[in-house]
Amino acid sequence: MKYVYGAIAVALAFVLAFNTGEGSKISDMTVVQAIAADRENGEYLLTIQYLDLNRGSGKTDGLASSLTSNAQGRGSTLKEAYTNLKKTLPDSLFFGQAKIIVLSEKLSPSDIKAIKDELYGNKKLRTDMLVSQSKTAYTVLECGFRNERVPIDGICKELRRENALVFVNELEGNNAQLPEIVINGDSGYVIPAPPRG
Repeated sequence: MKYVYGAIAVALAFVLAFNTGEGSKISDMTVVQAIAADRENGEYLLTIQYLDLNRGSGKTDGLASSLTSNAQGRGSTLKEAYTNLKKTLPDSLFFGQAKIIVLSEKLSPSDIKAIKDELYGNKKLRTDMLVSQSKTAYTVLECGFRNERVPIDGICKELRRENALVFVNELEGNNAQLPEIVINGDSGYVIPAPPRG
């Protein structure tokens, strides 16, 4: 019994440490589920899909309605795009639950390097997130997927089912071939494209 109480005490210590580490409650944060990085008109465009606890709670919202919303920020640099993204949301961004980052095919090698440097240098971002690419990355986050409550979860399940997995920490070697996500306009589904060649 002494070991059970010890385990409970350790678990409570972890919960308290993680809840107070940044001085904010999770209810006071924007919990990011996915990130998309694009280039449009010479600017970076960052899009996030985040949990929106105001959605899916109304009487008119069905059980299949999404619990997420999207937000975007633009800028001539990644930092500027991120700053402008933060301005669109009332709460600080929490990336601890982010599952995937989608990169646009229009990003140049120097854009990819800047994003990789940010991913590896930012302690708030997880290095075990999935990475994929798409013609236009933000459209992946805008596409509903089989009525998932958190649409990006369906995309991640599909990538796992197809065994099309590349993680952020595998980008460092530059040899990773990113799985391509294609939007099927007829069904609205997001699916990995068949392997090339």
